[in-house]
Amino acid sequence: MEFKGRYVVPSPPDVVWAALFDPDVLSRCIPGAQSVRQTGPGAFIAKAVLKVGPVKATFEGKVTVTEKEAPAGFAHAGTLSGEGQGGAAGFARGGTEVLLAAEG
Repeated sequence: MEFKGRYVVPSPPDVVWAALFDPDVLSRCIPGAQSVRQTGPGAFIAKAVLKVGPVKATFEGKVTVTEKEAPAGFAHAGTLSGEGQGGAAGFARGGTEVLLAAEG
């Protein structure tokens, strides 16, 4: 699965950034998520059901949101990463860079 590009979210960057640290919001953003539980600042345990080829598997693992210094013109920057085990389906890992700026 691959996501690329820019997305317009109709909220201020500070509100969007705070939402990335909300387990309820993350559970709606992670494909197949069944649960997301916060374990510390920017650290979460997630459970998701994903279809990998002909196999449907439950993956359980860690999701981390890490803030970093925002480049000029951006309000917030960071990474969102996750990794988990899916039993017979194997291991899943993914991540993305997040850059937030006010539109315009």
